[in-house]
Amino acid sequence: MTEIIFLVETATEGGFNARALGESIFTEGEALEDLRTNIRDAVDCHFEAAEKPKMLMNDRVVTSSKEIMGGTPVFAGTRVPIQMLIDYLSGGDSIDDFLEGFPTVKREQVIEFLKQAEAQMEKIAA
Repeated sequence: MTEIIFLVETATEGGFNARALGESIFTEGEALEDLRTNIRDAVDCHFEAAEKPKMLMNDRVVTSSKEIMGGTPVFAGTRVPIQMLIDYLSGGDSIDDFLEGFPTVKREQVIEFLKQAEAQMEKIAA
């Protein structure tokens, strides 16, 4: 096992839920930091050491759920579509301009999204 993808959603009662795609792992947390810790614990409980994925990503930067913006990819924990960032940057605005317009998105989320997009482009180009 090299990778587990978690679908992270805002819980209706507050906090966040995370469900592993392709595995029977579910956990929740009041804040994203709690959720990260709980995901690590759940993965540790679900797998033997030799079968456990070698690395867990620190955050799900992008989520998509039918209940949030009709399934449009958004920054995790927000209702801000990823396309808004792309529109801002392609229009010549800065990351600071985007963050000022969408204060629920954290700078770390934007930077991590851009890093992941760059890594995907490098994979495609290779």
